[in-house]
Amino acid sequence: MLHVGGEWRLKYERSLREIDFTKKRMQQEFEDKLEVEQQSKRQLERRLADLHADNEETQRTLQQLKKKCQRLTSELQDTKLHLEGHQGRNHELEKKQRRDMNEKDSEITVLTHKVDQLEVELQDLSSQESKDEASLAKVKKQLRDLEAKVKDQEEELDEQAGSIQMLEQRLIHLQ
Repeated sequence: MLHVGGEWRLKYERSLREIDFTKKRMQQEFEDKLEVEQQSKRQLERRLADLHADNEETQRTLQQLKKKCQRLTSELQDTKLHLEGHQGRNHELEKKQRRDMNEKDSEITVLTHKVDQLEVELQDLSSQESKDEASLAKVKKQLRDLEAKVKDQEEELDEQAGSIQMLEQRLIHLQ
């Protein structure tokens, strides 16, 4: 009977040692797992903080880009208005120049006609020696004056044609 009791005691003590060993092993495993979990948590917290910082930076950049976009849109509107103003003024100037040119063409036609008439008169006067020299000189002077006026008108017309060409080139450049 004593022998059996001793055997049970040995089994009981061995079981206690095994339980104690298992408890220690499980405690160690739990602590290791806890350490791994805490490291993971710290990494995730760092990652979250980085993401928050990145997000703030992105928001700042976005605000700057929005402001830049608004500024550029405003500048574009101003430029469009400026261009429209130029186009309107150029259009008016072109109409005015065309009107002036038409007037000058008419004046040149009238003056040329007068010159022709005076030349005919001059020929008539030259052939009529009965007329005095003063009258002939007067007609020659009128003729020279009119020829000079025609030349001035033609030069002015050329200048205006040149400025119309410049305005058209500027308009093309603005568009």
